[in-house]
Amino acid sequence: SGSYYESFRRARGRGEGKLEGERLLTDRAAYLSFLEVQLERVSAACLTAQGFSERIEEVRGSVAGYDDKLANLERALKFAESVGETRRREAADATTALKQRLERFEEGFETANLRATNA
Repeated sequence: SGSYYESFRRARGRGEGKLEGERLLTDRAAYLSFLEVQLERVSAACLTAQGFSERIEEVRGSVAGYDDKLANLERALKFAESVGETRRREAADATTALKQRLERFEEGFETANLRATNA
């Protein structure tokens, strides 16, 4: 008067309602397990994103430091160029003054040489 499955259920003392309840618990446990796995995945993704965020902040700090160093280097280079230009002008002025003195000396020497020759 029924199937083997129904006989099995009666022998175990499980009616239709009890099996449905067990399936619901099994499905619920499977769903909770699924949710736990998803939560772990999301947590891992969040931790990874946080790690990337921290690394990006470190890189930004490094870039800002390099920008400061580059600006300081640029100022030092401009200062060195201005000092070099000043030294070049001073050397050019000294060379011009030396040439003028040498020309005056040569003129004086030639004048003294002409007087000695004419005397």
